[in-house]
Amino acid sequence: MNVIHLIGRIATDLKIETTTTGKNVCNFNLAVNRIANNTTDFIPCRVWNTTADNLCRYKNKGEQIALEGSLVCSSYTDKDGQNKKSIYVLVNNIEYVGNKNQQENTTYETNEAIASYTNQVEEKSVEVNPIDDYSSDEIQLSADDLPF
Repeated sequence: MNVIHLIGRIATDLKIETTTTGKNVCNFNLAVNRIANNTTDFIPCRVWNTTADNLCRYKNKGEQIALEGSLVCSSYTDKDGQNKKSIYVLVNNIEYVGNKNQQENTTYETNEAIASYTNQVEEKSVEVNPIDDYSSDEIQLSADDLPF
């Protein structure tokens, strides 16, 4: 199975190109954050036809998208006769997650909410004994209460 799901930001300017057979194609890089070591990967992507038209019409560099596609590995010979390899994501589906301005506003609002919550917790900190939170009443169960 060759399926890739990515969420990231468009890292290059979007431009439609037309092949000699009349099909529209858009090649771009997607900046995807790697959580484990706090780095960013720039993944080459290719989208065709109507999906390419819509992506270029409604999205710009820096905006966030989610995509689903498959990994394509191909070999070719360049103009100088050198053998080259190409790896990219062939995009099947794109979802428009949000744009850069919306994301920045959401991040600001989220940080403000966290700060406000932290202040409230610090002002109302109370020591709680976990044993006091449970009542000493025993629970009586019958065989009819068991799910098996």
